Amino acid sequence: MRRIAGYMTTLLLGAGCFICLAQTLLYGQTDTGKDTCILQTEALPDETGESEFLFTLWGESKNIPITVPNLNRAADASLITVSGNSDLVMSGSRILDSGDTKSCLIDEKVSMELYGSTAICGEKLMIGSREYEVAGILYGDSGTVLVQADQDTKAILDRASLRISDEENVQETIRRFSSSTGLQGIRIPLHLYGILTRGLLRILISLTLFLLLFRIFVKIRAYGSIKSIFLLLILVLLSAGACIWILDLDIRIPREMLPSKWSDFEFWSDLLKQKTEEISLLWTTEKSTPELHYFMNFLKSVLSGLGAALLGTLFLNRVKIKNLCGLAAMTVFFLLLSFSFAVFYVPDGSALVQERVFWLFFPLCFWLKYLDATVHSIL
Repeated sequence: MRRIAGYMTTLLLGAGCFICLAQTLLYGQTDTGKDTCILQTEALPDETGESEFLFTLWGESKNIPITVPNLNRAADASLITVSGNSDLVMSGSRILDSGDTKSCLIDEKVSMELYGSTAICGEKLMIGSREYEVAGILYGDSGTVLVQADQDTKAILDRASLRISDEENVQETIRRFSSSTGLQGIRIPLHLYGILTRGLLRILISLTLFLLLFRIFVKIRAYGSIKSIFLLLILVLLSAGACIWILDLDIRIPREMLPSKWSDFEFWSDLLKQKTEEISLLWTTEKSTPELHYFMNFLKSVLSGLGAALLGTLFLNRVKIKNLCGLAAMTVFFLLLSFSFAVFYVPDGSALVQERVFWLFFPLCFWLKYLDATVHSIL
């Protein structure tokens, strides 16, 4: 009975580690502006005119009363007013185009508070004294309503979301954008959330795999024979290759981090100063609802990653895999766990199911644990 309880405890620790790891990957998948740059604008020109750039001006007002008179219901919401493509600011079941000033998008929280349902397209609501028709649902539950600005809009549009392709230099594009439109501001570096999340996750996973490999290295080194050294080299190369492949490392230096001339010795000090200011701005600036959404996902991802590290340490210290049957059983169990999580929990279209770490991290750990337990018999 005690042995069964021990097995169950080990499996529960492993399942908990897997769930935390999956949550880390899931929250880390949030698109934090890979191709959309948000600027905190200082001043808006009276007229921006035609532009080669795809951008949207927007601003947010907090605690705006939203009412549905015929249902006698009301709710307070954050009102985001946009001038341009709404999808550059917040994604939803449809895009609210520029000029559609009689429609609005509401998120699931506001929809449930006002109507008790999310199937509410075509319904009417009041924002102040103006009537709007609900055109779609915004993704998320932060309590947000989105409308298009018109000539009577009194909202302050102090943000600009700018679409930037991967091939473009971000700083140079922003400079050209400011020169073309007259919009001046500071870039809010939301992309750093994704970089920090992915970096933390890969450090934790790399450290785990390194420690497992190191245990095997110590045991093989103790033999000291040519055969053991040869096997060690093969093991290290194959395992390192598997780790790099599973981690899906994309070792590329962003173009903005390379000087235009190698003789520009002040480039690196200026770059360090710029990145320091970006990180400071990321933490100190007052966050709008879209920016707060990215920030909360970042925190959830970090906390889940730390939970995975703690539970993973306990799990890998307890699990013993001494034969191929045990290796196969644990591998199949965690592959089925991954499949179940992907089917019943992961949102449709999520890139999580394409992550190699999601499927293969635990099988690789079990393989290394098996080698650790049987290396003496192999040699």
